[in-house]
Amino acid sequence: PGFAPEDAGVHVYAYNEMRFPNASPVQVLEALRNAESWPDYYINAWPPSLGPSGRIEDGETFLLRTFGSTFKARATLDLPDGQTPITIAWQARNAMAHVFHRWDIHPDGLGGSVVTTEETQRGFGPWSSHWMRRILPSMRLKRALQATHFLWLLGLRAQLQGWGTRMEARAAT
Repeated sequence: PGFAPEDAGVHVYAYNEMRFPNASPVQVLEALRNAESWPDYYINAWPPSLGPSGRIEDGETFLLRTFGSTFKARATLDLPDGQTPITIAWQARNAMAHVFHRWDIHPDGLGGSVVTTEETQRGFGPWSSHWMRRILPSMRLKRALQATHFLWLLGLRAQLQGWGTRMEARAAT
């Protein structure tokens, strides 16, 4: 509630979608819940501080570092019995921003999944980015979020498909 793109106070909204051939929604979810591995395939992530399971659990509070900032986050998982989409989301806060990031994972009807990720931000950081882009057009938080979330999806898909990770590919060159 209060984080839809059309809600008052939302300064930034980013959306991405990608097909994951041969990876079921449950496989995608399990890979996302294993947040300690995010830095293996997503260059903009640091290992979050998680509970003893090392995985994101429903209602869990954890520290998330991204874009050089640290956020206190709270996770929500929607795992309907045999129903889709599967949803994993978190709300995160720091002194500059309040963020809501949601992943919806749908079966694609071909044995794989379609994954969408949406993020909304409000607060001084996103607000200042919103106004600064009028002065410096290159400062576009929305474009940065869309680009990095695309890389996150691409890295996650590569890991699930057994292609190796982006980080390994980069290190090999």
